[in-house]
Amino acid sequence: MKRNTGLPCRIETRIDEKKYLELQQLIQKSSYRNMSELLRDIVYYKSIRIVTYDKSIDMLMDKLSSIRTELHAIGININQITKWFNTEQKPAAKVYHSLRAASIYQTVGKKVDELLTLIEKNGKQWLQK
Repeated sequence: MKRNTGLPCRIETRIDEKKYLELQQLIQKSSYRNMSELLRDIVYYKSIRIVTYDKSIDMLMDKLSSIRTELHAIGININQITKWFNTEQKPAAKVYHSLRAASIYQTVGKKVDELLTLIEKNGKQWLQK
């Protein structure tokens, strides 16, 4: 095994368990592979980048994705109804298709309200300074 010749000087020290656990947590929350990498950056006054992950974002993204999928399906339904409306010759059938489209547009309104509520609720959290 070849030793790193770029760093020839070795330093050894002792710390208490509390500080050791704190450094271990830093390693887990960062991209450092081991204690040596972390300590080198601390000694050289380099910035330590901690990666935080909020699992609630996963649930929010699932909900937003679900709403997007539903709105897409509703859009397809409205396009189909519009096509039937335009090809229909009977006035009564046109009224029927118009009423179906109106009820589907109400669903769109509910989904948009749900979307705006999610954005408002989470926007406050995202935009905190």
